[in-house]
Amino acid sequence: MAVSFPNQYPVNLSPAQRQSLSDITRVGNAPASKIRHAQILLWSDVNRDGGRLSSREIAERLEVHVNTVDRTRKRFVLDGEEPALNRKVRETPPTPPIFDGHLEGQLV
Repeated sequence: MAVSFPNQYPVNLSPAQRQSLSDITRVGNAPASKIRHAQILLWSDVNRDGGRLSSREIAERLEVHVNTVDRTRKRFVLDGEEPALNRKVRETPPTPPIFDGHLEGQLV
């Protein structure tokens, strides 16, 4: 069983951030993971009406692992809103290219 550290990375959302995150969750025109991470951040907000939810409650509501909730909170506090919502872009492709520019020029 995973151990959650509830107050290690507290999420404090500004009204503008709260509005943009709620827009993401309401419109539904985004990848599912982005919507899920937005919901995690909204429910983790310290200034949320009704108080913030624990990691375990959020994980049960969204049917994700507790570590996903904690990692999303950590990314938001340390790196900001954009890295917490979106996946990191790969630096290299999964399969390296067969031809480089010089070899391709010879082939053509």
